[in-house]
Amino acid sequence: MKLINSSAKTNTSTRSVRGWKYLAIACIAAIFLVGAILFLRGTNYTPMQTTPSIPQDLNMCTQESDCILVDYYDCCLPPQRAINKKYKEEYMRHPEWQRPSEKRLKFCERVLCAPPELFDAAKCVNNRCLPVMSKGNSDEKIDTSAWQTYRNEEFGFEFRYPSTYEKELGYNKFYRKNPRILLEIGVVSFEQSLDEYIDQRIELNKTGFEGAPSLGLHKREKITVSDKAAVQLEVSYPAVPGVGIETYIQAGRTSAILLQTMDLTDSLDFDDLRKDYDQILSTFRFISSQQESPTPQADTNIQSIIITEKDSGKSFSINKTTNAYLRLSNQFIWSKLELSTKSIQLVSVNYLLDPGFSEWVIQAIEVGKTIIRSSGAPNCSTPTRCSGESINFEVVIIST
Repeated sequence: MKLINSSAKTNTSTRSVRGWKYLAIACIAAIFLVGAILFLRGTNYTPMQTTPSIPQDLNMCTQESDCILVDYYDCCLPPQRAINKKYKEEYMRHPEWQRPSEKRLKFCERVLCAPPELFDAAKCVNNRCLPVMSKGNSDEKIDTSAWQTYRNEEFGFEFRYPSTYEKELGYNKFYRKNPRILLEIGVVSFEQSLDEYIDQRIELNKTGFEGAPSLGLHKREKITVSDKAAVQLEVSYPAVPGVGIETYIQAGRTSAILLQTMDLTDSLDFDDLRKDYDQILSTFRFISSQQESPTPQADTNIQSIIITEKDSGKSFSINKTTNAYLRLSNQFIWSKLELSTKSIQLVSVNYLLDPGFSEWVIQAIEVGKTIIRSSGAPNCSTPTRCSGESINFEVVIIST
């Protein structure tokens, strides 16, 4: 009689079951793999390819013949852009290059725009291809008789502007929609001369705040506007897309009227920007009812005062003919100005470009004494770059 080892029999049975399980799993995996291959073949599957990025020199050029116009969609802007012609075929193969990001497109869907003007040429400007409009009959004199008039009684001047510009409520700013152009009027004051003021402004903006350049000078020339000496600049602003033109019209010994325009679309060159601007500038005139400019040279009794934070603790006497200005440096963040009485008022001066300070015109309202107070904290991008301390500012204005 033979004895059967039950333990050995059980182990053999277990190994057999495990083998069948592994085989079943392998068969199922093979079926899924074959199915996937057949599915991909049926859908003409091709591996995912990375979309080429837009070349950095897409719109770079060395001569005008390098540039061509191509289609491009972006909200209210003209449906064209200018690129280097060597990229034309590649550009046409990539629809994603011909429109902005998906996020921008969703924004565009919510914007209601007037029909944009169309460009009909491409030009090489400062080694960049830009879409432009042909000059056509731009040399012909434009009839400005039906234009709207902006009149400033306080500083004694006026000019006309076309109906395509809309004035921004509460500001001396005018906007044209297509292409989007800004026109702004303001008054600047200085201690020495207009030329020295402009020299200082150009020098200051070579580095700008914290070393970032904020102005590029392309051209400077002396002209005459309304029989007054003027200085005109062609400039570019790294902080905004397009180019600009600034004209400083001498209004008196220590003041000038600034009429400036700027392309906000990065689609115009200086010649295109001048189409409206030169015509607007030609209508500028000092109001004839005021025989003298805001700070006339003939009247030596008119006093001009410029007060800064360095004058804290001092007293100043003014009257209704005094040209008094308060300028607080942008190296500090200033608290709201406090006036102890109502014998004077402060009128804020708005600049298109940051001159490096905040400015107010001080106007005498009635006889009395007013204390102007504020406090300034160092204006730093990060706490580690703050090297100064907060300061208190206080001056006494005596109006007579």
